[in-house]
Amino acid sequence: MDLSRLPKGSWNGTFRNHVLLLENFLSPLSSKPEGEICVYLAGLVARRLDETYSNACLSFILEDPSEIDGIVRSHQPYIGQNAPIVTISKINAEFLSFALAVKGDQAWRSLEILAPKKLFSLASVFSYRCGNAALGNIFGIFSTELDLLLNILGAYLRYIEENPDRFPPATLSENVSERFSEEINERNEYKERNPGAEESVPYDAQVEPSRILGGWNLPN
Repeated sequence: MDLSRLPKGSWNGTFRNHVLLLENFLSPLSSKPEGEICVYLAGLVARRLDETYSNACLSFILEDPSEIDGIVRSHQPYIGQNAPIVTISKINAEFLSFALAVKGDQAWRSLEILAPKKLFSLASVFSYRCGNAALGNIFGIFSTELDLLLNILGAYLRYIEENPDRFPPATLSENVSERFSEEINERNEYKERNPGAEESVPYDAQVEPSRILGGWNLPN
């Protein structure tokens, strides 16, 4: 894939266009990820194609993904101490995921994908511990559904590489507005119907990080 053919620029400026073009790209499909997952995926693309943002993230990139084990084990589980784990895990997961999508489906992918899956899982756990259930849910879905999401990401990147004139999108698919207007924030809806009720705790919020660590037997 020729990354030079992909649209560059500040991710704040390209993000919205990626959201809309990704929706156009996915519109023929009868089944697709939820809106918030597609929005995050579009943001991932925009961030990775922003050279200034990517360069600023380099100080957070781990030479070996297994280094996250030591960072997690040495951190203090208090308010304010969980956010750095989310940041490091998220950035490394995004970089690895983007690299895999660019490479395409190769023989080693089933093993290489384990690293970003673990990192997204850790980002999910510690997002819940930070009190950010929305991000915790998104990262949890990326961890469990990363194979599918990488296929979508790779196909979308090839699409904009082969059709540079379609970015930014001149038209929108008919179902874009309807799709996003129908996205339901189930958590808030539940709270409105049941004020004061205790919400069930998502599985990822209950996982001990030690259960995710280890097992980094990845190909060189």
